[in-house]
Amino acid sequence: MGGGGSPRATSTSPEGGSLSLDLPTRCFTARDGNWADFYLTDLPADVFHQGADATSMRGTILHVHMFLNPKAGRTPLSTSASTCIVRVLVIADGQIGVYGGGGFMSRGGGVNEPNLTARLRAGTLELTRATPGFADALGQSVVSGTFSCPRDDREALLISRAMTALAWHAAEVTPQPLVDVAPPPATP
Repeated sequence: MGGGGSPRATSTSPEGGSLSLDLPTRCFTARDGNWADFYLTDLPADVFHQGADATSMRGTILHVHMFLNPKAGRTPLSTSASTCIVRVLVIADGQIGVYGGGGFMSRGGGVNEPNLTARLRAGTLELTRATPGFADALGQSVVSGTFSCPRDDREALLISRAMTALAWHAAEVTPQPLVDVAPPPATP
């Protein structure tokens, strides 16, 4: 399973880092013309196929739930509009962090296609769950990028279950005050 393109999460803080989401295992599933779930991960398949213990591994799962397929003239076509929910689960040094947020996503093709290309623009992320020793290197972040995924309903279900199970290891964190991610106004 694979596809082209890679999203990237970049901190909005000058001292924050970035996270390449160049994740080789990719798939999507869908139920209707609007709703689709995209999963990208670099965790080994035995984590979601056989329930291997991933807490001692290093890896990432990106989940994008598209709840509205934007249509010109019927959907605000703006990066301030929201058409998807974004979650990123990071496992590092036995610790787990889950980032969550929303963004604007568009896709090329219908959900009945065998492969879809999606474009995520100006998605926001912040840490929502973490184990006690998780080091948050991103803080509030912006996630953007284009990626392709093949349709695989079974694989998507397995990755979804693994992500849910791993996220339960982490406790909710207190949200930080929001930072405006819009670029500063141009100076004359």
